[in-house]
Amino acid sequence: MGDWIALARPRQWSKNLLLYAAFLFTAGDAWEFGEREALTLFGRATLAFGAFCALSSAGYLLNDARDTALDRKHPRKRLRPVAAGRIHPVRAVRGAWLLVAAGLALSTPLGAPFVAAAVAYLAGTVAYTLALKRIPLVDVIAVAGLFALRALAGALAIEVDASAWILVCTFAGALFVAAVKRQQEQWLLGADAPAHRETLTGGSRWPRRVVAAAGVATAALYLAYTLTASNLPDDGSMVVTAPFVIAALGRYYVVARRYPHRDAEEVAFRDPVVLVLVVGFVALAVTLLGAA
Repeated sequence: MGDWIALARPRQWSKNLLLYAAFLFTAGDAWEFGEREALTLFGRATLAFGAFCALSSAGYLLNDARDTALDRKHPRKRLRPVAAGRIHPVRAVRGAWLLVAAGLALSTPLGAPFVAAAVAYLAGTVAYTLALKRIPLVDVIAVAGLFALRALAGALAIEVDASAWILVCTFAGALFVAAVKRQQEQWLLGADAPAHRETLTGGSRWPRRVVAAAGVATAALYLAYTLTASNLPDDGSMVVTAPFVIAALGRYYVVARRYPHRDAEEVAFRDPVVLVLVVGFVALAVTLLGAA
């Protein structure tokens, strides 16, 4: 059972917290603090979170079954249950189908639009595992697109209009994180990086360039969002949350460079500075939105 839990990678479910973004940023608009409607919408967002956790874990099982040979060459991934030989790849694929069924079952009560988003996420995950992850630059764009799809699904789950600002900010931020991950692989594996990741052949410089461009774009887009979005306080007070976002981006890169073996969720949640910045951002945003 421990191997199956490890294979599902529950630590990476933190990525699905994006499904709560629409709920957070519609405070004072779609719902008010203390109202029953808030609990209803939070419950729907939580059901959506559970559905995407099941679907994302299905993707991890499929990925490990598909990349067993490559994972055995990696200093950390070789310890995963499939790569280590403790779970057969065929059994992992069967487990993935069970998780897909569970994810779609949880999606059904949330309505057809959400189910469509869940199916699109599943299709994108499969396409990434089978092909897109092997194309330079396209692989990180695909990862960022799946993150934006999470944000969209969160809006569909609580039946509110998806903010274009949230979607583009999420895409840019996810592109930054995905490109940093590619740099981590270069730092950790050195000359052996291409043997594990085909997109890093020939001493690729594109990850560093994407990191710089996506970092600047994320900061600029979020700043513009706080000043112009119609669903935010008219006095522009949300702009005070922008320093938290900018500082978190910088600190994330520093920690990722220092610990290239850490996954994204480890960088974000094991570093106390990043954790304080994230918690501070959420607390301040909720306070400002609730007071509007």
